[in-house]
Amino acid sequence: GPGIQAEHAVVVNTSGKCVISASGEAAATTFVNGSTLEDKASGVELSHGDRVVFGQCFFMFVDPSIGKAAELLESGKVSYAMARKEQGTGDGPTEEELKASREMAEELERKVKEAEDAKAKAKAEAEELLKQREDEFREQMERRQEEWERERQEREQAVASDERAAAEQAEKHAQELERLQHEFEEKQRKAEEMAQKRIQDLEAVAKKAAREEEEHRQHELAMQRLEEELMSVMPLVKEANLIAAELKRPQRLETKMHCEINGSKRGTVRVMAAVTRDGARLYEWSPETLENRVFLLRELLQRCEEEGFEVADQLPDEEDPLWDPIQVERMIGISQVLLEGVLVQVENCFDARILSTEGFQAGMLRVEISPLASDGTPGVPDSEVVDDPEDFLGHRLGVQVHVIHATDLPEALANDVRIEYNYWIDDKPHEVLAEPGYNQNPVFNY
Repeated sequence: GPGIQAEHAVVVNTSGKCVISASGEAAATTFVNGSTLEDKASGVELSHGDRVVFGQCFFMFVDPSIGKAAELLESGKVSYAMARKEQGTGDGPTEEELKASREMAEELERKVKEAEDAKAKAKAEAEELLKQREDEFREQMERRQEEWERERQEREQAVASDERAAAEQAEKHAQELERLQHEFEEKQRKAEEMAQKRIQDLEAVAKKAAREEEEHRQHELAMQRLEEELMSVMPLVKEANLIAAELKRPQRLETKMHCEINGSKRGTVRVMAAVTRDGARLYEWSPETLENRVFLLRELLQRCEEEGFEVADQLPDEEDPLWDPIQVERMIGISQVLLEGVLVQVENCFDARILSTEGFQAGMLRVEISPLASDGTPGVPDSEVVDDPEDFLGHRLGVQVHVIHATDLPEALANDVRIEYNYWIDDKPHEVLAEPGYNQNPVFNY
């Protein structure tokens, strides 16, 4: 198969001590626990449970004096997935990171539950407080009623003919009753407002905790998808390189991760396969394209083994699995400029970082965003200044974008640099014409 020589490796058993060795090209495609036998002329001593790989073929070394293969597999100490992962770059989350991630998810769930419990408790306390206020008012009114009744009887007994005094006293009592009623209603209103505010605060806390939990869950799913893509793409890249080497082709493949900016905080990461020649990147393939090209490479290798390797040299470009049209343009990177500053209706100047598709800084971009008056002229007159940003809702707000210059662009990509920009709601980008020639610090003044 790919990467396996006719005489590939030697295993020597000396008094129960087994040593594996390989030389030449075979040493580069022979692995013990993920490490090649290159620069190990004396070989490597094998131990019970070691993973041994020849090219794309996986084996497990078993010492019968220690145990059986079935015992190793049932114990979980050795698995095919473990051996596959040893052959990769080690990307993807470790067990400690997965454990920490699970603990974080449990902590977020606990916070959500605490917020819901606190909300229920606050609602119960508010209802209890209102009930207590009503009971106090009722008891106070009953006591006052009893006092008034007693006073009335005493007054009738003392001054039976003084109807005017009784009427005045009754009016006073009515005014007192109205005052108490008003005080009770005011206290009840304030208590309801406090309870409602507390419930709203607790609801906001609960929503925030739920949002953080959802963001964490989405991040976990993205990391899981990334690891699955890496586990799929990396073996295909390795197989493609082995076949290309056997066909004596100059192209080599590398696994790349592309960082893309979107509306989320974290952005997204995609796995790609970069095709290079003599260190220069020619083009990039998606996982689907890579899988298709590896299938074609397998067919080409089988055909060369049957008809001779000169078949690969006679292929036209359109039938060559390793050929694609070279990309004329390469993306240097992406900058993101936020528009919140426009709400204060003053000019905003940004030195935005340019991030490459691999997540590294690839230079800086100077951009100015200026609000326009209602007639489209630069600057906002005092008569159009708005104090509350909510007043902008339902109205048109014009801005002027001024792309000034870029600095510290990558040396290999600083030819005929041009810019495209768009808002999140745009269907297609706006284009800033290219600055012709080679320049790592191009000036656009767009």
